[in-house]
Amino acid sequence: MILIHVINVEDYLMSRDLDSAFTQSERAAFDTWIASNKSFHSMRNHPMHDVPMLGGMWGFRPSLNRNISCIIHNKIHNRELIKRYGGRADQTFLCKNGYGHKSEAFLT
Repeated sequence: MILIHVINVEDYLMSRDLDSAFTQSERAAFDTWIASNKSFHSMRNHPMHDVPMLGGMWGFRPSLNRNISCIIHNKIHNRELIKRYGGRADQTFLCKNGYGHKSEAFLT
């Protein structure tokens, strides 16, 4: 299960798994991202994390890229996409729709 926590809709959107404790290393990575000028943040902190973008630890700054913000908003509220990417396919969805915008806008 994923909990999406919106600190401020204008500033940050974070997605976090509910079944894991928030660690100091994750907090440090979050702080590094906040101090950067990157739109996306993705955390992979275990050798078994072998996908580009995990469903349980990623963030986005809508204010830094309004176009991508609108695209993401429309896709995560699209019922047909939700059905297509059901189950544990959140990483597949994120890789196609989030990580595809990586370049200089992405901090991993």
